[in-house]
Amino acid sequence: MRILQTLILLLAVTLFYSAGLQAAETQDESSDVGFSIKNMDLTADPREDFTRYAIGGWLDRTEIPDDKAQVLASNALQDTMDKRLMGIAKSSAAA
Repeated sequence: MRILQTLILLLAVTLFYSAGLQAAETQDESSDVGFSIKNMDLTADPREDFTRYAIGGWLDRTEIPDDKAQVLASNALQDTMDKRLMGIAKSSAAA
């Protein structure tokens, strides 16, 4: 039983790691994931509103989808994981 739990944990970690690698490989200049100066609002005074200064550009461009309560940078990774897991589930069901 403990071996099965260990294997499941190892599989989950491998999937998360591989999704992260895939997200990093597909990231390009237009991506909002990761650091980019375009995500900043350089017109904001960091002493007055550091959040606005640091991510103001991202806040201006980002819309919260109707099916989500919030939008975080980690949502891109979560969406990738959901798609990969759904693909695995569908291919397993078809086999």
